[in-house]
Amino acid sequence: MALIELKDLMVTAHGRPILSSVSLTISSGECLGLIGASGAGKSMLALALMGLLPDDFDVSGSLFLNGKRLDIHNDAMMRDHRGGDLAMIFQEPMTALNPIRSIGAQLVEAAQLAKGISRAEAYDLAAAALIRVGLPPDIVAMDSIPDALSGGQRQRVMIASAIIAGPALLIADEPTTSLDTVTQREILDLIKTLGAEDNMAILLVSHDLAIMAEMAQRILVMDDGQIIDHADHQPFGQYLTHPLSKKLMTAVRLNPSCPPLPASPAAIMTTTGLSKSYRSGWDIFGQASRQKTILDDLSFTLRRGECLGLVGASGAGKSTASRLLLGLEAADKGEITLDGEAFRHGQISRQQRRRLNAVFQDPFAAFNPRHSVRRIIAEPLALMPTRPSADEITQLVAASLDQVGLEAAAMGRYIHEFSGGQRQRIAIARAIITRPEIIIFDEAVSSLDTLSRQHILELITDLIKTTGLSAIFISHDLAVIRAICHRVMVMDQGQIVEMGDTNKIFDQPSHAATTRLLAAIPDPAKLGFQD
Repeated sequence: MALIELKDLMVTAHGRPILSSVSLTISSGECLGLIGASGAGKSMLALALMGLLPDDFDVSGSLFLNGKRLDIHNDAMMRDHRGGDLAMIFQEPMTALNPIRSIGAQLVEAAQLAKGISRAEAYDLAAAALIRVGLPPDIVAMDSIPDALSGGQRQRVMIASAIIAGPALLIADEPTTSLDTVTQREILDLIKTLGAEDNMAILLVSHDLAIMAEMAQRILVMDDGQIIDHADHQPFGQYLTHPLSKKLMTAVRLNPSCPPLPASPAAIMTTTGLSKSYRSGWDIFGQASRQKTILDDLSFTLRRGECLGLVGASGAGKSTASRLLLGLEAADKGEITLDGEAFRHGQISRQQRRRLNAVFQDPFAAFNPRHSVRRIIAEPLALMPTRPSADEITQLVAASLDQVGLEAAAMGRYIHEFSGGQRQRIAIARAIITRPEIIIFDEAVSSLDTLSRQHILELITDLIKTTGLSAIFISHDLAVIRAICHRVMVMDQGQIVEMGDTNKIFDQPSHAATTRLLAAIPDPAKLGFQD
């Protein structure tokens, strides 16, 4: 008998079908993979299994746990099983964890809610769970807050919270999306080990088919709220037959699309000796007992028309570097020049700000969901020397939308009405509306499925080729870096440890940090897909 059996799940939101006749089974100790393009319904299915769909959704179908029927409409019943029998790891731990409570307090609360035990017993369980996921007290203290942890450590805390009550089913919804390849490998190995030790069923939701090939015994493919294909054996590529499955497989292997550099390109941005430290351990007198160096002597040159890659393991300093380059934080030492002019935090002119923009990983979190797309895209126009008229704004927004492959009619809609790939196109439209000379792409494709990723990379490449744009592309996905970047910088512990031509660095790495990143890349060849 299967541990989990789902029959004919139907989900409708305000008359619009979201999931249609979805059925699946998962056995104890099995890892079932669930893939599909952006908007296919993968996360909606995961939330339905947890009984976490909004109250105004119409839901029908049957869910059985060890042969016992669960009423997914009954929140009280599902609450009795959530955290105990059913647990979930969410894609972005910083949105799932309370930023102002210690991780210990949050784990203790999870244990008490799931098992109904005393606080002292829950504390012991929480401490044991942290040790089990590789976070002993000498690495992460129970009183640490999420902000003080790296991305990989936060995801380990989320895993500890999920397994603290020994669930029968663990749903992992894109658990490694924002992680570098080394940390991703560690998290996937951890999930696999925990599943084997506890004979725990795992539903792995991911857009990364190479990960599926290494983790899952079976795979389901979703599109438009339905299961359209499946493979019950590895290698999956030999058993998946639907045209969309083949497109998803093909898109795993990115073809190099890096545009040629202009002849003798001039430097547009230069950094010299950038350093940044953060203090912690404040006492009652306001004195810090610890100081941690995040960036140490960051020096490089970005040329006109160049796409420069920035990679590194979690905690290497990439995010801090991007904040300094955008003028959002001040460096302790060093300088940044933009076309020879100083670019300093707190002293940035409107003209300089207009020449530099950014595209972030999650546009849904970056934009106000109550603002129309027109207002979102038009925001940077406030930096223009003369504020355009309403008609001119509409024309400029329409032109930006057209440049990223969206219709002008989209400007009257809201960000929640678009898929992940469409949201990222809107983010790019916003970034280019002032015709900047530099755009920093910070994990701009990490949360997208392979098809959407391919389309966005083609769009970025075309912008670089046609407008002479310079770009700094921060990513943990080394296949993306190789496909789109002229040069690459590898960061480790706040320093650039290797820099040069992308193909040369990838083919002949000279630093151990680069070798580790390359060795941790999942192998797409395991999919066994035949063109």
